Amino acid sequence: MSVILDNLTLFCYILSTLFHWLSLASQQRMLLRWALGAACTGFVLHTGYLSVEASRAGVLLFSEVYGATAFFSWTVLLVYLIAEALTRIRALGSFLVPIALLALVLGLALPHDAALLPPLTSFWLITHVVLAFLGNAAFALTFCGGLMYLIQDRYLKAKQPGGLSAHLPSLEMLDRLNFWALAFGVPLLTQGIITGAIWARYARGSFWIWQRTTWPLIVIWGIYLGLFIGRWYLGWRGRRAALAVVVGFCAVSLGYLLHTLG
Repeated sequence: MSVILDNLTLFCYILSTLFHWLSLASQQRMLLRWALGAACTGFVLHTGYLSVEASRAGVLLFSEVYGATAFFSWTVLLVYLIAEALTRIRALGSFLVPIALLALVLGLALPHDAALLPPLTSFWLITHVVLAFLGNAAFALTFCGGLMYLIQDRYLKAKQPGGLSAHLPSLEMLDRLNFWALAFGVPLLTQGIITGAIWARYARGSFWIWQRTTWPLIVIWGIYLGLFIGRWYLGWRGRRAALAVVVGFCAVSLGYLLHTLG
């Protein structure tokens, strides 16, 4: 059953990505409806896939590398559907759905094994994974918003408002999207780190162990905390802030690979 569900989920995400890109290029509303329909169908199937896997592995699912990565893909699509409903930014799916697709492909490509210690099944570890991935999904949203901002800004500075620029929202809307996504992502990741430290205390006897699988989280948290402080207190806006969140998410992706695969 899980094989069927994950293949159908993958198929829906591929269709949604293609329809979003075609919709962005042609601005045909029917293609956008198909893209949203494929994304929603894939999300339901993805939820079913995770439920089946959770019934098989229990709470260990969130400890396995492939399970955690598949869950991250699910959180990215959840954030996309919420952002789409709240902002009505039609171009958002062309940037965010492919991230969910890539994460799902990575999760399915990783080995399905679970050679884990008993302490890894604790409540604190599950809470740590859920909060951290929700925070990273919010950062994926800032990445997409920042990328669209940079594209739109380049078109406007070149005085070429047509083409892709006509299909993207205004710079002000994108800047506001980046701020609120950052405002939600930082507290979520902070709580994820705190619960992870509590789990480490129970599992390993110390709140923090300096090793290559843990320090990337602190680096990521420091980057986004600095960005949030800059936006909230120092008034960082515009191209500089957009470029910062794009670079920040690239650091998040690298940090995740080191944290999970290390």
